[in-house]
Amino acid sequence: MFYIDDYRSTADITKVLEEFYKDNEYEQDDFKDGLEFVKSIEGQMRYDIVFMDIEMEGMNGDEAIHRLRAIDIDENTYVVFVSSHTDNLTGLFSLHPFDFITKPINHGQVTEVLRKIKTSMMSERTKITVIENRKEVEVFLSDIKYIQSEAHKIRIFLRGATEPVI
Repeated sequence: MFYIDDYRSTADITKVLEEFYKDNEYEQDDFKDGLEFVKSIEGQMRYDIVFMDIEMEGMNGDEAIHRLRAIDIDENTYVVFVSSHTDNLTGLFSLHPFDFITKPINHGQVTEVLRKIKTSMMSERTKITVIENRKEVEVFLSDIKYIQSEAHKIRIFLRGATEPVI
């Protein structure tokens, strides 16, 4: 997890994260600008959730997330844009953000976004168990690209795979 830009917003979001994850450990990285973030992800660092300010010195948040999406092609990272300007958000939809938070930071709004992300993460980690040749195979629902049925035989194809898992 990480956020970017002004220290007040970072401190406010950090406080909500500490309250939300009080029983669980989490890691947080803070970056001063988009370029520093991009260097981190290009260096193989991965994040579950990114809070990104849209307007920054150097590299804007939309460009930083564009670079993230080039690396994270399956869009496994939840992106939450943070901004005091909400007049031109339509151009950001192509980057598939999970949500938007307005400044000044509202603790209730951040908590609600974190709840929605938690629910989404849990549903993505839902598994089904399939039996093939008397052997159980567990498959995450979110990994299934499609299921094919032919002559009473079912084949499950996963994202990024050319052959079926069963």
